[in-house]
Formats: sequence, structure tokens, C-alpha cells
Amino acid sequence: ITNFGIRPTFHNATEGEYFESHVLSTWDECLSSKHLSVDFIDRIRPEQRFSTKEELIQRIQEDIRIAKHLHNL
Repeated sequence: ITNFGIRPTFHNATEGEYFESHVLSTWDECLSSKHLSVDFIDRIRPEQRFSTKEELIQRIQEDIRIAKHLHNL
């Protein structure tokens, strides 16, 4: 799953936009500093602000469950 936006829960106005992806499979290799291609297939929800980091983590876990269900993972 991927988030592209300003990260409103943690946003600092001078930071700009971010592109963050979470790989939904087991991967033994470190992906840092690798060139990857990302295809957008579905949109789960718009970016939103959460009151706490814990609320955000809980929602991301739900997003992962939805993505896995949508793509039979």
C-alpha cells in the first residue's frame, strides 16, 4: 500500500509531500536505496489526520487488511 501526500498527522509545513509504500509480502532483502516501480490499482481512502500515532497505526493496519482482501493476498 502507498501513501502520497503531506502526512497530516505529523506534517511540518516546510517538509512538503511524501511517497511512502509498504510491501505486502515477505521480503528478505533490504529495499532501502533500491529503485522500485509502484503501480496504483485501487484507492482505499483519502489521506486524513489522526489525533494520535496509535490511531494512525490502527488505521494503517485496517488499510493493509483491506488491500490484502481486495487482491487475495
